[in-house]
Amino acid sequence: MTVTTNDLGRVALGDNEYQSCVLQFPGEDTYVAGTMMARKDVSDTISVAYTRAGSSTFTAAATSQKRKTLKAGAYTATAGTLTSGVGRWTITDPDGNVAVFDTLANTDDLYVPEWGLKIAVTDPGSGTAFETGDVITCTVSADGDVVIYDPDGTGGAQTPVGVLPDQYAATGAEDQACNMIRFGKVNKNRLVIDDDTTVSDVHVNLLAQAGLYAIDQDDVSMTDNAT
Repeated sequence: MTVTTNDLGRVALGDNEYQSCVLQFPGEDTYVAGTMMARKDVSDTISVAYTRAGSSTFTAAATSQKRKTLKAGAYTATAGTLTSGVGRWTITDPDGNVAVFDTLANTDDLYVPEWGLKIAVTDPGSGTAFETGDVITCTVSADGDVVIYDPDGTGGAQTPVGVLPDQYAATGAEDQACNMIRFGKVNKNRLVIDDDTTVSDVHVNLLAQAGLYAIDQDDVSMTDNAT
């Protein structure tokens, strides 16, 4: 008798625990079975509001930086004594931690690298620079959607927490309901990192920390033929 094994390409190995999630598509894309997933801690969009002490018209946009996860809540940047928009700003995070940043030009970005927060300052054109006592409030909203795992991501995207057992596709930006393997065992040979990074022991160990164990095993539960 000759037996030829048939790898069926299954992702799940044995009995696993699944979790219903909201899957986030930033745009048209297809996430194949085996795609490693992460959960966003915070929204990608950071809202900005101003409390102006005078007639300043400069604006700002806040972003998070790679490999950093911002905290949900309000970050406030308060202008100290500014001269023509130049001087010291005091920045407070949602937990009350304080950092200071000195600008050399009135359009300098306010940047706290250890927090991963950058506030880009913009002159809208013939505008009036920020003034002493101005406050920029940057609010980071909690999220919780499932996104593709990104080793260089931020806001939770850099930490894998699950694996897709099935393929999901979208024709544009949208949220979809999905099932994700959250705990148990998966086939290491079927894991995919969406940015084409090769799956390594580093990624496997991160999955294990989340309670999902990747086993180096072909699916040979069925035979292709037996004669």
